[in-house]
Amino acid sequence: TYASGEDVEIQFPSDLSDNATYYYKVKAQDPAGSAYWSSNSEVRSFTVFTNLGSGNYSWYQNTNAQFARDNLSGTKTVGDTLLLSSSSGFDYDSLLFEDFETSSIGWTVVNTDGGLTWARTTTGQADISTYYPTNPGSYYFYYSDDDAGSGNTTSEEYLYSPAVAVTAVDSLILKYGYGFRYFSAGEFLRVSYRVFKSGSWQSWTQLVQYSGSSSNGEASFNISNNLPCDSVQMVWYYDDGSKWNWAVAVDNVCFYTKTGIPNDFGTMTTTPISYQKMSNAASRNNWGYVNWHQATANDSILIQIEYNNSGVWNLIPDIDLPNNSTGVFGASEYSSFGLQSINTTVYDSIRAIVSFYRKAVKSSTEPQLYELEVGSSADQITAIEEINVSAEMTDAGVLIKWRTPVNIFSSFEIEKREGSKEFEFVKAVKNRDSYLDKTCKQKSEYTYKITGAKKNGEKIILGFVKVFTNMLPQKFMLKTPNPTVFNNDFNISFDVPTKSQVEITLIDATGRVCMNLVNKVLTPGTYNQSINTSGLSNGNYFIMMKSLDFVSVKKILRIK
Repeated sequence: TYASGEDVEIQFPSDLSDNATYYYKVKAQDPAGSAYWSSNSEVRSFTVFTNLGSGNYSWYQNTNAQFARDNLSGTKTVGDTLLLSSSSGFDYDSLLFEDFETSSIGWTVVNTDGGLTWARTTTGQADISTYYPTNPGSYYFYYSDDDAGSGNTTSEEYLYSPAVAVTAVDSLILKYGYGFRYFSAGEFLRVSYRVFKSGSWQSWTQLVQYSGSSSNGEASFNISNNLPCDSVQMVWYYDDGSKWNWAVAVDNVCFYTKTGIPNDFGTMTTTPISYQKMSNAASRNNWGYVNWHQATANDSILIQIEYNNSGVWNLIPDIDLPNNSTGVFGASEYSSFGLQSINTTVYDSIRAIVSFYRKAVKSSTEPQLYELEVGSSADQITAIEEINVSAEMTDAGVLIKWRTPVNIFSSFEIEKREGSKEFEFVKAVKNRDSYLDKTCKQKSEYTYKITGAKKNGEKIILGFVKVFTNMLPQKFMLKTPNPTVFNNDFNISFDVPTKSQVEITLIDATGRVCMNLVNKVLTPGTYNQSINTSGLSNGNYFIMMKSLDFVSVKKILRIK
């Protein structure tokens, strides 16, 4: 049982991994024995980094989950990067809006039977009943098959909008209100549109058809996938199904564009950072440094520091932290400023305000923040969790890649072991972040170790990665070891990524098939095929591989 606020030491059941972040939460059980548990605490995290140095401790963020704990305004996370949101809202521009309150100029009706047809009519028509368009006003376009009479049983009535110019727009949305009062089978209201592009009107595309039951409301369709085009037009087509049916109405038709308003400013306010908690973890006598890593030196990212003054957050005055009222812009990809001058008793709880400016004079790119650190004992960001080592099978061998957050290594050493054997040195490379190992055997397990070497001779293990070389091919491929054949026998290899019929033939320069090498269904894998050319004369030959829609031809020259 622990008292509230008591420090607790926890023994983890297994070893923790270096360069890894761990997340945890806590809940408490009623000590009186009721078996009730509290809800979980907020999720917190810590990162293990053995190269941090003895006695060093800092508040650090560089992942999506960590940034998400902060207060984001006008900013967002993409992967593990914090950047400005793409827009701060939307701007709507109406290309056409018609509510038929004053006129219906430009609207066209087609009457196929010579009787009643669509017409601009006062609202409140009885035949539409309560199924009128949303917000109908005083007028709408309306047709009543009931008013047309029982003898008018072939009604096909069309209402065409004007053609609306839509050049130089990046989005296009159609919106309208409708009413459809259904009476019997076969009756429907169909809504379609067409666009004018490449010098002609394209075919009509149906958006929706109302049938089977009465309905009304407002409908909206995004047809931006038709852009670019010159014009767009809509049609409402009513068919009574050769019966005496009821009524339809259309109102508040709008063609408009929706454009995101560029977001030129956003902020991230970090969670509170406690000096006491950092001191408990590792003894210190000042706040240390604020360090951050941004995408480029041109990114306009500004940082200010606030403190908690009896529950109210205020900027630390310039007299205690110079230039804090205006903030500090990053002058390079990695930037820093010191907090050693501020009183740790007065300013015992602080937080960082990170401001992003898209249109700042110096900014030529979208500002992006990768890492933020507060309380470091050094004026450069600690290389935590940015180190990444990976490996993948390729057609040429095993490709090992590594990434480090700062350029502190003069060279990298690659070691590998097969299975449980000892590690063997492979190669040392400079100014590179990858290495292709062509010496691996198939159907084997290898572990690679990457070590970074600093100029002062210090070496740091960046990580380990395991790879299996029995991975199946990802694509068809025909491979020949040498285009010139000096001996009677030589080998080819080929990859098959999926079960399929495979044909491989040897063809002479005239196109005649000299040998059928493979002609059967093969399962996924890498295959070797031996070819005996003792019965062939000198000259050029071609090896052709075909499977599904894959065709590959390799040229060889036979010389005895």
